[in-house]
Amino acid sequence: MALRKIRWQQFLMANLERNVPVFSNDAQRDAVYQRMEERIACGPFDGGCVAFAMALQQIHGGDIMVVEGRSLSRLDTFRQPVYRGALMAQHAIVVFPDGTAMDADGRCSVKLMLRRTARWTHPIASVEGIRALQDGDLEDAPRDAALIHELVALLRPAPSFDSPTP
Repeated sequence: MALRKIRWQQFLMANLERNVPVFSNDAQRDAVYQRMEERIACGPFDGGCVAFAMALQQIHGGDIMVVEGRSLSRLDTFRQPVYRGALMAQHAIVVFPDGTAMDADGRCSVKLMLRRTARWTHPIASVEGIRALQDGDLEDAPRDAALIHELVALLRPAPSFDSPTP
């Protein structure tokens, strides 16, 4: 029994390094991006991450966290980025008790989420970890309740005709 549990945990850990998509198809993704563009003039990665994370949280649960890092200060003599200043929130995500995290790119391990975020924030900001969303974090990011409600409706999976109704 213990060996079966260990193998199951190894299987889960191996699969945490893979990305599980948020959107079930391209039409759903396009509808979400279009709605966000119409309502707040940005998408989940260029200013709308808080609203998107709040919608994901309403559907899947979890805690809203932020990826934090430092801003670029200058380039050194070898043209390598030098980061200084206080840690600042860079991106909002949803983190689950099983060690996975989710944003518009999908669900994966927190470690993979940090690597993925570092790829698209480098070199303007470093990525150093995650923490809970606090007052004052990403304050320019819209948190429109009506938009969040619309995103929940667009993101929630459609009921299957094969599954029994309660």
